[in-house]
Amino acid sequence: FPKVRNITRSSGGTFSLDVHHFYPEKITVSWEVIQPPSSTQPHPIESTIIITQNQDGTFNATSTCESLRGLINENEVYVMRAVVEHRKLKHVKRREWRSDDKDTKNLLARPEVGMIQIPKLFANKHSQLQCTISHFYPDDLTMNWLIKEKGKREFPITNSARYKIPDSRSQLQPDKTFTHTALLEFTPILEDVGSEVICRVSHPSLKEPLERTTGPLQVLATPELQQPIQLSVADSGDVVGCLTLINFYPQDIMVNWTCNPIQYKENMSENKVIGNQNGTFRLESQYKIPGKLLENTEFIMKVTWKHESMERPECREISIQDPDFPWRPRIEDMSPLILQVGQETKVTCKISSYFPGNLRVTWLEKRGKTLSVLINKSSKYRIPDIRHERMADNSYQCSPSLSFTPTSDKEDLEIICRVEHPSLEHPIERRTGPPMINGEFYNRNQCILQNIHCI
Repeated sequence: FPKVRNITRSSGGTFSLDVHHFYPEKITVSWEVIQPPSSTQPHPIESTIIITQNQDGTFNATSTCESLRGLINENEVYVMRAVVEHRKLKHVKRREWRSDDKDTKNLLARPEVGMIQIPKLFANKHSQLQCTISHFYPDDLTMNWLIKEKGKREFPITNSARYKIPDSRSQLQPDKTFTHTALLEFTPILEDVGSEVICRVSHPSLKEPLERTTGPLQVLATPELQQPIQLSVADSGDVVGCLTLINFYPQDIMVNWTCNPIQYKENMSENKVIGNQNGTFRLESQYKIPGKLLENTEFIMKVTWKHESMERPECREISIQDPDFPWRPRIEDMSPLILQVGQETKVTCKISSYFPGNLRVTWLEKRGKTLSVLINKSSKYRIPDIRHERMADNSYQCSPSLSFTPTSDKEDLEIICRVEHPSLEHPIERRTGPPMINGEFYNRNQCILQNIHCI
């Protein structure tokens, strides 16, 4: 015959009943709770049963009911009843268990407080901290956020212009415990570095509150590029690239300079980090290379920087044909073409603000629709070598010239100065326009139309 044991109580508001040495295997165990004990309407409870077979062929069963959490009034006495039915029993067997004032505490479940989830904190950017509290019962949780500034006492955080504690509700879990996600929204500032944020939890199951802390906060500020790469020419003729990054925190930062197509790495960059009054830092990085490297039209100077606040490195570069390249030649002025028969005529073109000095000047003449390149070796034209002069910023200027002695003052002539430089994608040029004869411009078409002799 089945041997029905007494009801045993487990933690978390569950109960179990053992039945031993029964045969055949089929058996039914049902559960109900009665509250108050005088009630005539028991409340059925779901349960599970595990059956095992003994060596003698009989069976054992353990029936466990679902948790009473949420099913009863925890402040009132209740009765648990298990009813066993089996073919070998003449009558159903009942077992009862009666609670007392202390038994209701058995339904309590202590909260488990997870680590505070901390994203990367950036100065003056909205952030959110999150702390998950789980496996507690009943849903009677008190949660407080506190902050402990470096070297000071902790104080509670309340909703304010800087802090916001969003409302959130506990979620019931399948095991009839609750989970609660506590949130804190705030805007970090650099003064928060080293402070700690604390999540403190109180619950009826706890004698003392539980808490988690962020540990000392680390607040980041991402480097800002003050301006594109700045180039200058030293007195030695070397070119210095300068990069300025501002408003970053913490101080450590990596900067790397390279030059292409020639991997020039003989000189290390000079980096100077300066602290700002607001706690951020400023970096001034300089990289010096020989000026002759810029004679290559494929020259590129590149700088890369990486900081703890950045997901990936950033870079900037400048090429000799970049729009921001500072030393592209300019033709500032060109002297007029004055023709006086038998007297030497000189045309001068002023070119300034170029670097490096490998400037090429080509002189051309236009007679009617015919364009010809003038060469120095001809007996007619004299083209002196170009003399490059340093300007105040160590870039160059020059005044190339062309001299010749006209044999006629009736020429439909125009002189062109064409300039080529590694920084120019296409040559630039300046023209004299029509010649001047005795202080007046020569206009061949006008002379022909008026059928007059132009002097």
